[in-house]
Amino acid sequence: MIVNAANLRTLTTGFSAIFNKGMREAKPQWQNVATLVPSNTKSQEYGFLGSFVTIKEWIDERHATAMEQHGYTIKNKRFAGTVNVKRDDIEDDQFGVYRPVMEELGLAVAIHPDQLVFDLMKGGQTGLCYDGLPFFSASHPVGKGVVSNLTAGAQPMWIVMDTTRALKPFIYQERKKFQLVIKNAETDDTVFNQGIFQYGVDGRYNTGYGFWQMAHACTDVLDADAFKAVRARMAALKSDTGNPLYIKPNLIVVGPSNQSAAEEIFLANQNASGATNTLYKAVEVLVSPFLD
Repeated sequence: MIVNAANLRTLTTGFSAIFNKGMREAKPQWQNVATLVPSNTKSQEYGFLGSFVTIKEWIDERHATAMEQHGYTIKNKRFAGTVNVKRDDIEDDQFGVYRPVMEELGLAVAIHPDQLVFDLMKGGQTGLCYDGLPFFSASHPVGKGVVSNLTAGAQPMWIVMDTTRALKPFIYQERKKFQLVIKNAETDDTVFNQGIFQYGVDGRYNTGYGFWQMAHACTDVLDADAFKAVRARMAALKSDTGNPLYIKPNLIVVGPSNQSAAEEIFLANQNASGATNTLYKAVEVLVSPFLD
């Protein structure tokens, strides 16, 4: 191929289409557990996380729910990726070898938020949420007592969640979507000095914890009894004024090591003894490779 402006435009159009194909065909999972929150500054403060909104009888004047300022802030981070294409390969019509690389770049862009969200989830026993304690903790302060959303053991983690509310247990904060940036002009430094065209992406975003009440982590053996115990504890959660929070678990997140157990408990019509499985489709099952 003769390297000129017209041919480079054609090449760029093709690479862009392949990149977009990789993004379209990816199946990211973060939307199942995290709420997308647009951001227009370098960081975002979530003071409202200290309170659940409640409804009370209106007798004399309105009582607004106090938005407690816990100082919980998510700072946006910049992420980037680059594919280098040799000018010699373009001249020798070898650009086809880069097609799968460009598609993988699109795939990587689409699933990178998964890595951040599920790494955050996996680190929930140490990562701090709005009350200054680990997101998964046995001692969250509520009213005059403490509440646990952690059942400790020595097995791979599995997590039961309520993702039906406006704010899911985790937050995906997006400042700038990934954009494909191309440097292939003859005057670009990498082209002039190294004979390399660059196709890169960059974006700004980050993740954080939402309401800890919406998720319960367990590192005990995953079986029907353990799930029922976790579900009951979540359903019994109350606000600091003693009102039920109406937590309704609808999702269980497991790693590959717990996939078979989860499928047997929630996706089989009958249990091992042949009796009707009362937990059949009690929750959806989400398997994340990042959780183990």
